[in-house]
Amino acid sequence: MEKLNTIARIKANILGSINSEAIAAWSSDEDEFRVYWKPITLAEKQKIQKHARDDQETTVYTIIFKALDENGNNLFTIADKVQLMNTIPSAEIEEIALKILTAGDAGSLGN
Repeated sequence: MEKLNTIARIKANILGSINSEAIAAWSSDEDEFRVYWKPITLAEKQKIQKHARDDQETTVYTIIFKALDENGNNLFTIADKVQLMNTIPSAEIEEIALKILTAGDAGSLGN
């Protein structure tokens, strides 16, 4: 019973946790573009790995499955994969994916 209470407590703390980052390369002087995301779970990482054939696809699928708008809706769909891979500079895609994958990593757990 205690284990269930611990899991419920952890989930309650995480459910409201949303990270965001302004993406300068995608922003204009008048309009800041922000990407939002919830902490990634192991199951989500597994889902990404199942779809991806290589590191580049892992990066793109991370953004497709995790990048949200300010209302919590996905910014991209699987149909956007080719455009993300072929038209957006890799450094921009990699930077966003890295932030999603490392937000809340073990270093932020505290002492």
